[in-house]
Amino acid sequence: MISLDSKLEGVEGGFVECRNVLGAQGFSIGGNWDYAGGSFDLALDRRNQVWLRLPFGVTSGNLDAESEDSNALIRFGRPYVLHHIYKEGPDADVQSGVAGALVDQ
Repeated sequence: MISLDSKLEGVEGGFVECRNVLGAQGFSIGGNWDYAGGSFDLALDRRNQVWLRLPFGVTSGNLDAESEDSNALIRFGRPYVLHHIYKEGPDADVQSGVAGALVDQ
């Protein structure tokens, strides 16, 4: 994770307006949002492994990331870039057997 200095840090705004403006630039609401905050995420590469994340906290109102009627006001935190590493294929550390799977059922 690489933290970025930004004038966006500390900026407040309406959630719906921020979502619409950032959505037009390719950002999406991160899947980790809850009623206290979340993030706007933008993939920086074609493999979706490097992301620019704009975290925010709710300062007032109720956040519903899927509603057009959310009255939440948000304050942006410090943006950062993160790199997801996706492991492909079976996990070499997992030990399972057919007999164990049958018994566990």
